[in-house]
Amino acid sequence: TQAKREGCPPVRDEAPNVSSPRSYSSPDGSTPTPLRSFVWMAAMKRLAILILLACAASGCGHVAQYRTEYVTSQIRHFTPHIDGEALVVTDPAQDEKLYTRHPSSLTGMAMTFDAKVGLFLREVMVKVLSHTFRGGAKHANKLPQGTGTSRVVVKPTIVDFDYRYNQLKNLGFAVTPEAKVELQVSVSDSHGALLLEKRYESGFVSGGSYMVDFQPAEKINRAVHRALVEVTNQVTEDIEQALNQGTIGNVSAKAAEEG
Repeated sequence: TQAKREGCPPVRDEAPNVSSPRSYSSPDGSTPTPLRSFVWMAAMKRLAILILLACAASGCGHVAQYRTEYVTSQIRHFTPHIDGEALVVTDPAQDEKLYTRHPSSLTGMAMTFDAKVGLFLREVMVKVLSHTFRGGAKHANKLPQGTGTSRVVVKPTIVDFDYRYNQLKNLGFAVTPEAKVELQVSVSDSHGALLLEKRYESGFVSGGSYMVDFQPAEKINRAVHRALVEVTNQVTEDIEQALNQGTIGNVSAKAAEEG
């Protein structure tokens, strides 16, 4: 006979149910929410990978298009605050070059992304600078003859472009498409005097995470736009500093005077 002490619950004779530990089952036999969430996220992860593999196998990639809405949401200055006009000069060959790249990640490595990144760069530069200069911004494929009317002439060149499908960022339960760009940019005044010559890198910029997406390349497209806006924002800040202080990047006012 089990001894009973006053104020203590009776000792249970039955063995514990080791086949169904409480950490994995609820009293009514249903799976608790944390485990259901884990199982669901794991299933979504597998599905996301299968979609990437299916896209790679079926060739569902397409030539990405320039999208203004991806740019507008990332612009820092909506009120032009620098006097004058900006002129963006790009090489027509760069504008029309079709970049076809595989991601640098293992995830989605069989996929390709196709885009005229140089065309994107041209449009982004004009768009962002038009929100920076009171006189707006325009584009040309060559420098104007003689003294131009633009206060600054900006010549951007693509040095590198990369993208990846990042799973580690979300512990493997979601995919984050990311892109980065590297540019070489020179800026001169209307008389041709060099104000700025510098290399810029965006770092990897997110296009938005997802668990299931039947158009993952479009999120890469968004990431590319955002990366281009990021570097262009850096350029505009340096241009403003150069105009205000006469020194920036690899060119200083002292060096200009000596020249």
